[in-house]
Order: sequence, then structure tokens, then C-alpha cells
Amino acid sequence: MRRVAALLMVGVVAMVASAGTAVAQRGMSSMPEMRGVWNPVVGAGGAYEFDNNGKKQQIEFAVVGKEDVQGKEGYWLEFTAQSERGGVVSKTLIVVDGDDTHIARMVVQPAGQSPIELPAQMMAMQHKSPQPADIRKYAKDLGKETITTPAGTFSCEHMQMNDGKADVWVSPQVPPYGLVKSVSKENGTMMLVKVETNAQDKITGTPRMINPMAMGAMGGHPQ
Repeated sequence: MRRVAALLMVGVVAMVASAGTAVAQRGMSSMPEMRGVWNPVVGAGGAYEFDNNGKKQQIEFAVVGKEDVQGKEGYWLEFTAQSERGGVVSKTLIVVDGDDTHIARMVVQPAGQSPIELPAQMMAMQHKSPQPADIRKYAKDLGKETITTPAGTFSCEHMQMNDGKADVWVSPQVPPYGLVKSVSKENGTMMLVKVETNAQDKITGTPRMINPMAMGAMGGHPQ
């Protein structure tokens, strides 16, 4: 069982999550950050088309639960995507800490597998940079713009990150980040194609906690 768990972890540990939080399984193109203004509403989310150098992919984000984390409100943000290696669903428990958000827990369920929970040690290695809860503190306000997407027409704030590497259009009509569109020099374009108002948790079963010692030196060699 330890060998199976270790081999499974090799396949799912290569993911990115931000407060946000974003995750992707091995074999998928690099994922954009979910930049915006964190305003979680349980059941709310959206489907996006992610285009990275002509490689298009449908991805979904939704808030599917809420729980207390050491006296602070934590929200479960679920991410769903498909790739040539199959589907994966993951969710992260996001908590606001000052101006940033951090991930308190993470659960992953690849297609056809039972869910697993990443231990704190592994999460710390994967997510070293905090995610701003409000990008307006780290971006230039370029004014109001009306953006039309397959999901509808939205009145947005156009923000440009201070490093000049990404532009983001946000609207309070689209929880949990307000993200309608983002264009990144490094990670391509993400466009809202559907607004979700009644999202349900897709993770099924009780997650198993993976023992990081089973991964040896994180090279996929079980002990």
C-alpha cells in the first residue's frame, strides 16, 4: 500500500495552488494564477477557458464548503480540469492571513482514484509564495471597462500588475475572485465562459493522508 501511495503521489504532487488558490496534474500545461479580489460565496464559481500558446483547456473553480481554521473562516476552493492523462479534482482550504491568503489543507482526487490529502510538509514545499487576497494593492488601476465573454457582459476594473507581466479584469459579479479575464505574459489567457451559482463538492470518499516519508527524497522512490 505504501508503494501504491508513493507512486500516486508522484503523479499528483506536480501541481500549483494559490489562494487560491490553482492546481494542475502532471501532463497539463502550466496554470495561471487566480488573481483577483478574494470574496468567497459557498456554491459560487465559474468555468474558464485557459489558452496557453494555443493549447486550450477548460477549467473550473468553485467554493464548495466552509469551516473554522483556528478561529478564522476557511473556505474550500475546488478546482476541476481535464488533460490527456485524465481528469483531476482538487480542493484547497483557504484562509485569509493579513493581506494574503494561505492554504491550510489540500485534497486531490485523480480520475478513478480515491482522494488523498497532502501533508503540511509537502504543501509547504509546493506553495512557498503567499497569494494576495486583493490584487488591487499590488496593481495599477487602469479604469473601468466592459468585458463581454461567453458568460455574459461584465463591468470590470482593469488592473495591471506592478511588474507589468499580467493584466486582470475583475467584477464583484463573479465570486470567489471576481476574475472575468486575465492575460499573462508567462501563463497565457484565461476567460470566463460560465458563472456557477450552485456548485457541489465533487470529491467523493474520505481522503487518505499520504506519508511523506514514503516518498524518500521526493524523487518517487518508496521506502
